[in-house]
Amino acid sequence: MNEAGKADKNMASSNDENFEGYRAISAQDDQKVCLLGFGFGVSNGHFYKFDDAGMKEAEQISLSLRWGAKCAAGGQIQFVTDSPSLSIKVSLGTRPDMFNMSPLGQCGADCYLLDEKTERFVFFGATKFSTDRSEYVYTFFHHLPKKKRTILIYFPLYAEVKEFLIGIESDAEIIPYTEFRKNGRLVFYGSSILQGGCASRPGMAYTNIVSRRLRMECLNFGFSGNAFGESCIANRLAMIESPAAYVLDYEPNAIEKGTLKSSLPVFIRILRERHKQTPVLIVSGTKQSADYWDEYFCARREEAKAFEIEVIEKARRAGDEKIWFLDFGELFGEEFTEYTVDGIHPTDCGFMLMADSMTEKLKEIVKR
Repeated sequence: MNEAGKADKNMASSNDENFEGYRAISAQDDQKVCLLGFGFGVSNGHFYKFDDAGMKEAEQISLSLRWGAKCAAGGQIQFVTDSPSLSIKVSLGTRPDMFNMSPLGQCGADCYLLDEKTERFVFFGATKFSTDRSEYVYTFFHHLPKKKRTILIYFPLYAEVKEFLIGIESDAEIIPYTEFRKNGRLVFYGSSILQGGCASRPGMAYTNIVSRRLRMECLNFGFSGNAFGESCIANRLAMIESPAAYVLDYEPNAIEKGTLKSSLPVFIRILRERHKQTPVLIVSGTKQSADYWDEYFCARREEAKAFEIEVIEKARRAGDEKIWFLDFGELFGEEFTEYTVDGIHPTDCGFMLMADSMTEKLKEIVKR
């Protein structure tokens, strides 16, 4: 047991839970559960952002991009079951190894239950597991009254998922919960912040918060440190059938790489070739600690925002009435440095503010 766990049982990791005795349901069993967040499906058991062709294309760009495409951020399972007990068994491609992100956010899963009175998904609990392992079993609840519950479980944000099994009691019923899927797909493209860095647990990534609030599937194409607006990525995202909206939140990486001005108009044009009436939302980045201390850094970010607005205004003058802008730059107020974990990536409070703003904007532009 870890030292903190010896002092406080609530800090102890869970090492020895047993999956035996549960009826195992695969996350890919669409007769039993609804798997969301993987826009190109799950092929060969891989919970990746792209299909095989897309993964090969990502690898040709860089191994870093391919690594990001393996991360399961945005993945979630939804189902209804009357099982009094619920467990999961997860196998990952890595152990927790990030200095600025909790093991739970990087490699864990968290569980939400639908409150039938308020019609809200409410956080129930999160996995406990040993950080020296790449697989774990965790029981969210045990021996609750037998009644139907609508359940949502999020995948890890910064890890490849090799296997994800749900464990229920042998005589329990289980069926997919499909409301989010029926309400449409929102396609998000962006950087580490979009991927969920550095949320304390998966459900706190802003795309996951937005998904719960709008009751829609959110596809998280967040590529930590590698969202540069490449045309081949735009082409891949344009292949997605009937998207409700595209959200382009990749400014921070593109500023660093110097690709924002060259990529953004092309990215929009590629999306428009296939989806002429789909809303496109361009998002400016949140402030970082460097904005407080470095005048050049701040000016560079303001220049990027001005360029994004210029691109949108030009598109509107050309007749595109389905393109919008959302400014995250002033979202955190005067004490913006306190809304980050490491000077760059938001805390959970930061993600809540981002989700608040994003939800209201999407309500405005997405018509269901």
